[in-house]
Amino acid sequence: MNIAEYVRKMREKRINMVQTYEQYKTIFLTLNEMFKDPVGVQTAIDYQKSLQLAKRDHHGFISTVKTEFQKLLSIRHCYSENDYKMALTQASTSIRARDQYALFLTSSVPERENYINAISLPAYEWLPTATKHRTVTPYTIQLYQERITEIKRSEIDIVKEESSDGPWSIEIVEPMLTLTQDYSQTASQILSLVSCVQSLKTHNPITVVCRDGAALCGVFCAVYNVIQQLTIDEEIDVFSVVRLLQTRRPELCSTLEEYTMIHNALMTYIES
Repeated sequence: MNIAEYVRKMREKRINMVQTYEQYKTIFLTLNEMFKDPVGVQTAIDYQKSLQLAKRDHHGFISTVKTEFQKLLSIRHCYSENDYKMALTQASTSIRARDQYALFLTSSVPERENYINAISLPAYEWLPTATKHRTVTPYTIQLYQERITEIKRSEIDIVKEESSDGPWSIEIVEPMLTLTQDYSQTASQILSLVSCVQSLKTHNPITVVCRDGAALCGVFCAVYNVIQQLTIDEEIDVFSVVRLLQTRRPELCSTLEEYTMIHNALMTYIES
């Protein structure tokens, strides 16, 4: 490899290519990420073969998923306390928002900071929000105070907010059943939430809420993103989708059980 020479040749044709140190550094960082683990995109047909493996040899399928997950953890980003400076002064939880991706409350409430333990997450068509608290607008603050017992009981909720000339309106969608390690039941519930979000008509971000800001939020966002990827690009790459989410919040999809949930939900989706 000769990055400098390749850039020089490009600049012979268009001198403004790779103008800054930051751009040049990005080339090295990107290649470094690729060499850690190359992207392994599958078509839906190829992915169905793994589905057939799961039916024929469940232990073999789980072993494959486990190997993939262990690889994911081995290259997961590690961040220092310097990446959480704002969270260190505000958040008491071990799952915190990185400064680079942190969100802030836009409403003004006396004796309350504008920090919220929430982050933005990438998607194919819009940016949903993974958050521990739902205090995003004055309206939702009041709503959550009234529903606090239900919030503590809920595993994961999807919140849509709309503003107009009148009051704020809000729509909350949550699983009909308690999510458990019963993969078939959980897969069905996750897909139900995905289907509901796909049918929502909104240009605003969607707020994804769970009990600690990580558990099952990552599962939902990963499944939603992979289904978008399948719909738009006709290919599947669970590993890279989860890896991207973990750059924002390493605690997302951090257990083998959650990673297996993603695959089971996708298999259920493809079969149906």
